Amino acid sequence: MPSTAWKVVTGTVMVLIVGYSFVIAGQILLGLVAATLVFLIAWLTSMGRESGAIPQLSQRTFAAASALSFVVLAYSLVIAGQILLGVLAVVFIFGGAFAHAMLRHHGYPVSLGRTRTILVAVAVVLVMTYSLLVAGQILLGIIASLLLSLTAWLTSPTGPLLGDG
Repeated sequence: MPSTAWKVVTGTVMVLIVGYSFVIAGQILLGLVAATLVFLIAWLTSMGRESGAIPQLSQRTFAAASALSFVVLAYSLVIAGQILLGVLAVVFIFGGAFAHAMLRHHGYPVSLGRTRTILVAVAVVLVMTYSLLVAGQILLGIIASLLLSLTAWLTSPTGPLLGDG
């Protein structure tokens, strides 16, 4: 169970995102998606950290993710004027940092293997970057990324469809 402080911080960020999206930006759906993703990433990482499934980020990784997040938020606020997209990008940056920590700690999924996992991760990053920055269709990017990951897992040589079973 996440700590009370973690819940308060996550809830405050969610309220700020939804309030901003409703009142200032007028992008209700994007705000709801951003708030939901903040909740999911926060909940999954806190539960994973407490159960030992997700290792703690190293100081170097945390510093790199924080610096990149600061640059992305500054750019999205000052230059692009799209703070919600910046918040979504920050969620994906820290989600990626925790996913990288998990892969380093637990190794690559046996059904995918190292090469396929890296290729899927690169493809998902490219799809999400395109959907956020070029197309402006975050939901379509999430759906495409999930389908890409699912297809890679299902069709891998040792996966559930093609593997010996």
